[in-house]
Formats: sequence, structure tokens, C-alpha cells
Amino acid sequence: MNTFKVGSLVRRKMYRGVLNSLHTPSYYGIITRDDGGGKYEVAFILKDGIIKRRNILDKQLTLVS
Repeated sequence: MNTFKVGSLVRRKMYRGVLNSLHTPSYYGIITRDDGGGKYEVAFILKDGIIKRRNILDKQLTLVS
């Protein structure tokens, strides 16, 4: 299990979509807040420069080294 900290660079893991298609997110995010219980607020930086914040569980994230 990864131990994420505020300020860590992360990426979402691959996931299955609605029609059972495999998706690989190509954007990175920075953990901005630890909500406790394995939930983190992540600020994702999209390709066009927009920043979107999402609350995501730790099992859906992978640490970028």
C-alpha cells in the first residue's frame, strides 16, 4: 500500500468505463488535502492548463516517482 502525502505527484490507475472499455488517464495530479480514511483531494492538471479538484480513494491512485 502506498503512503501518499500532501504534495505528492500522483496519477489515476486504469479503470473500466461504462461500456467495459479500458481507460488510461493521461493527466497528473497533486495531492492537496488528506481527508482521512484513505480519501485524498487531488488537483489534476489537464492538458489545456485547467485545474480540476477531485476527491479520490487511495486505491484508485498510483504514485509517480
